[in-house]
Amino acid sequence: MRHPLRPCDGSPALECELGNGGWCAILQTSVDDAQLAGVPASWSVEGVSYNRITLPCSHAFHVSALALHFCMSDMRCPVCREGPPARLCPSSIPRSIQHLFAAEHDSIETRTASFDAAHSACRPGAFTHPLYTGMRLVAEVYPSTPSGITRHKFTRFCSPVVCHPARDAERRYSVHRSFQRHVHAHMASVRSGTMRFVLSCHWNCFGTVRSPLYFFDGSARWHCKARLPIIHFPHCHVFGFVSLAHTPDTAEILVGLEDAELARMHASAA
Repeated sequence: MRHPLRPCDGSPALECELGNGGWCAILQTSVDDAQLAGVPASWSVEGVSYNRITLPCSHAFHVSALALHFCMSDMRCPVCREGPPARLCPSSIPRSIQHLFAAEHDSIETRTASFDAAHSACRPGAFTHPLYTGMRLVAEVYPSTPSGITRHKFTRFCSPVVCHPARDAERRYSVHRSFQRHVHAHMASVRSGTMRFVLSCHWNCFGTVRSPLYFFDGSARWHCKARLPIIHFPHCHVFGFVSLAHTPDTAEILVGLEDAELARMHASAA
């Protein structure tokens, strides 16, 4: 079914196609398995339920994931960047669910403001070690099946690590919020399984070092903390940690260095 998405700046609408099933390039999971907190899993248009939307460029997404992305940023395709550089007009969303998108938009804006305020509180000239340059976090999620946990089939998510130290004593760092949302949505969609992390930087002397596998229940509260070697020189042993706190509604992922190692690096830089 044809469904226009209109930009707020009055430029021509994107003539999109509503449907069902397929793969979402935003959530990196099946459209049918996708779960998003705060917004509906499908849209009802003229009495028919749809969960997939295809842009004029032929890239397809979960309908609510794309609409929320368009509301928060602009209407360029997340894959090929074709489209207008304006936000989505709320009237393009079915009237019965517009209030859900408005509430989720406000919630994300509030969390974003808190995040930005925390990082802007960093003192000028805060300590920056070359270790922080090029740090990346990878999460690998292995779903469970009736016959057990799979080892050959998994979904990989990757995010740069935000490189601006906060003033708090634990010296933790953040990954992209979209990365956290995607990991949470996928954990919720596969219900249960195992996951592990890879924390790397451009001068990782260990190469690829993966954390142990952690069992998880995507519908429950769950927490893990992985300790990973990043650098191992005769006089410099640096271990990073990855902490994930999961609830049925959200997942918070933090990255950092062990306090003793960070203190040693501060001292050596002084």
